[in-house]
Amino acid sequence: MRPFAPLTLGPRLPPAPRRPLALRRTARGNPGDDGETMTIEKLYDGDLPDEDEMLWSHVSPNDTGMPFKIVTVDPVEIYKTWTVDGAGTTVAEAYRDHADKDQKRFIAELRKSKRLADEIVVIDDKDLVDGFHRIVAMALNRVRSARALDLSEPR
Repeated sequence: MRPFAPLTLGPRLPPAPRRPLALRRTARGNPGDDGETMTIEKLYDGDLPDEDEMLWSHVSPNDTGMPFKIVTVDPVEIYKTWTVDGAGTTVAEAYRDHADKDQKRFIAELRKSKRLADEIVVIDDKDLVDGFHRIVAMALNRVRSARALDLSEPR
């Protein structure tokens, strides 16, 4: 499934993950340290997403060992201003208007996590590729700084 593909899914939210905290991060450090990089393989700790996940519309399996820059993002800004479709639906509007009970329950569990601010999401410039539920949880918790692996910034 490609949960954030512009113009294809409209304002629909991606389903809640099958595995709670499946993408728990082991990487540490200060958000956006200059020169900090990470490979896709390390980010997912070898447990790469299924073939139908949106990540694969941005990179090929050959890119999993390539280091990408870790950047600092503002989850609240992403929540309020980034869109999830070609019609201009923001992440906040998609969550408010289209999240089902399972998705809201999963986000509520994420909000309780002491490690939420340590999570790394995946972006491609201004596209949220992986981490929708975590970005919503961070924004609702008013986390203003998070790390993101930026696929537009290979090293």
